[in-house]
Amino acid sequence: MSNQILWDCHMHSSFSADSDTSMEDMIREAICRGLTGICFTEHLDPDYPPTPDNEIFELDLDGYRKTLFRLREKYQKELQIHFGIELGLQPHLHDYFHELLATMPFDFVIGSSHVVHGYDPYYKEYFKGREESACYREYFESILENLHAFSEMDVYGHIDYIVRYGPNQNKYYTYERYQDILDEILRTVIARGRGIELNTGGFHYGLGEPNPCRAVIRAIANLVVRSSLSVLMRMDRKRLPMISIRLLQYLQTAVLSTILYSKTVNRNLSNYNFQIKIQKEEIHHAKKRLQKKREAAKTSAFQAAAAKAETPKITTKKVQPIKVETTKTEPVKVETKKTEPIKVETKKVEPD
Repeated sequence: MSNQILWDCHMHSSFSADSDTSMEDMIREAICRGLTGICFTEHLDPDYPPTPDNEIFELDLDGYRKTLFRLREKYQKELQIHFGIELGLQPHLHDYFHELLATMPFDFVIGSSHVVHGYDPYYKEYFKGREESACYREYFESILENLHAFSEMDVYGHIDYIVRYGPNQNKYYTYERYQDILDEILRTVIARGRGIELNTGGFHYGLGEPNPCRAVIRAIANLVVRSSLSVLMRMDRKRLPMISIRLLQYLQTAVLSTILYSKTVNRNLSNYNFQIKIQKEEIHHAKKRLQKKREAAKTSAFQAAAAKAETPKITTKKVQPIKVETTKTEPVKVETKKTEPIKVETKKVEPD
């Protein structure tokens, strides 16, 4: 499998508070690296709390859109450029985000948890005087709160984002330790027909893993497969292997290839991200395919029954051909006599 990154779908330019790189410089770099396309996803974090470094997370949406559309036209022959957004989710912001998405033509929407009950784990103050494990659990619980309040995003961003900034990072963090809450998050994502982001920023922060970690990626793969199997088994258990094989192949390819990809990705390209989106619509499509197979099976059964039914025998007698006798007619001979020519004698008369 090639480790070339084809798309980067999580990019922040100088329109975001945490970046000072111009959008055009990022486009040129993407072209130089041979990317197929990119999607800018500038930060939009309303009601972001005051920070020790006085960061202000405001976004000039109109200026962002105009600049992106201008540059997209300028570089359209060299790179696909999409218009996205990263929403900093908090439960009380659901109406604001709903109205925003109804009016802005975003190609891709990431929903992320940055602020947890008034604090961003990016800053050490969030962990001060608290158990690291309690902070991690509170962060995961806030993701569930956000999902229950708002789920109009395409993917949920860097699900274990907090691990980057914990005092011990991922030294004591494992999927198994938080499996109950993480599985609940993943089941909720699946139930709402959304996906998760595989963000390679974890390599940049020294985790040796993407966000979320590989174990979480495997977990969502297993949950999606089990969910698909459960639906299919309720439909028709006898025909399950034949019906589900293509669906399972799709899911395994989509998810497991992403896991392999995260292992081979260049660590120096930590700002590039690969998105996986597992759509619940696949289950719906599988259901439709099952219905078609059922109808086809009924038709085949009917045809087989018709073929087995005894057809009436029709007896026929062999009809001898009628002989018509004909007699040979001799031709009639007509006799003719040879007629001798009549001689006419003339006398020569002497002149007087």
